[in-house]
Amino acid sequence: MLPLLEAMLRPLRPLALSWTFLCAAVLCVGCVDSATNPCQSEAGQSLIDHTRWTIQGPGHDLFGDNPAGLSCDPTGVTAENDAIEVHTGTCLHANLQQPSLVGVPTGGKLKLVLWHQQLKGADSDSDSSAPEPAAVSGHMAVRVGDAVVFDKTVAIPSLGQSYVTTVTVSDGFCEGAPVTFHVHNHGNNTWSLQSIVVTGQTSAD
Repeated sequence: MLPLLEAMLRPLRPLALSWTFLCAAVLCVGCVDSATNPCQSEAGQSLIDHTRWTIQGPGHDLFGDNPAGLSCDPTGVTAENDAIEVHTGTCLHANLQQPSLVGVPTGGKLKLVLWHQQLKGADSDSDSSAPEPAAVSGHMAVRVGDAVVFDKTVAIPSLGQSYVTTVTVSDGFCEGAPVTFHVHNHGNNTWSLQSIVVTGQTSAD
């Protein structure tokens, strides 16, 4: 009896397996697992880890503003107050880089938090009221992959200022894309990048 029953059920086994796989496929449609997809992420995930920054040499001039070949002494880069800080008294021209911890698709949103302290020129000190040379400024920017997601030029002298901005990713990128924090200015000042965080995925603005 058992051999006969097994013979009767054998043709039905492929159909049962096909139905199982079909059900699994239907349930997974639209699912995104950021843990296994390097080009996706979830809201709240950070692109950066402040222990992973590396200083790029003068030849790594993504912004084309270092014709004199200025360098960055490592003592001028510190991780403090949950941020990476560039002190331009010793780090004259900074291009810090690390691979992105997550990917973000086109249309995704990034929130950036940065700031600088009071900005003074190279010939100024706390007791000096001497005017600055004309057209003196500082530059702070962030680049992810091939896209500049933050770019700010600030006149010197200037009061301290913080920047909290949300940007739409116009060209999606995957985990491992280079993240560059760029700073240069005239004088001994402090510039900081605190965070770059995914805030969600929407259509591009």
